[in-house]
Amino acid sequence: MTTPAYIRNNLLVIICVLFLTQPAQALNYFKNVVEPTNLINIYVGTVAYLDGNIVAPEDEIGIFVDNGKILVGACNIGVDNQEDFYRIYIYGDDDLSDEIKTGAYNDDELTIKIWKASTGNVETLSSANFSVDPPSTGLQEVTFPLKFVQSQMPVVFGYLNMSVSFIGPMANYVSVPLLNYWWLIAWVFIIVSSTCLFIKKQKYENNY
Repeated sequence: MTTPAYIRNNLLVIICVLFLTQPAQALNYFKNVVEPTNLINIYVGTVAYLDGNIVAPEDEIGIFVDNGKILVGACNIGVDNQEDFYRIYIYGDDDLSDEIKTGAYNDDELTIKIWKASTGNVETLSSANFSVDPPSTGLQEVTFPLKFVQSQMPVVFGYLNMSVSFIGPMANYVSVPLLNYWWLIAWVFIIVSSTCLFIKKQKYENNY
């Protein structure tokens, strides 16, 4: 019996993604990922920053289910010397007999977050942050809302491209304290100087 072409293509893509790509560096922010299982979805695509920031290999993507409560996948940005490319594995719960959820369930909606290492900012992405390229041979088409697909064989989706700007409340939070710090020094200097002048004036008046 001949294996259908789409299955052969999918197998080829899975082999390339799983075994022919270089591993990324250790994660520092999205660290508490669920234990890997054989139920795997894989997303591939690119990341672009719209605020002048540069994509760095330390930056991370995290994928959650249950409204951000369970981290089911995480990765660094950058694959095989392509600094803006990502490849992320999402793990499903392969033991539905217990009451403890340890991965994504079929049809669970996925929430994606990006952490910018140099600033510490975290951005939760919405549909406005995504664009989709037509899938290459062997890749599954990306559909919205993003959901986990339970399958006995890893499912590879692409290309899901992400565009994000970190200019916002969190970015302001990062920059304002530095500004306030210098204003605080200036105010302390003014208060100390005024106090010294007042004391000096009092001593002068007391002497006369």
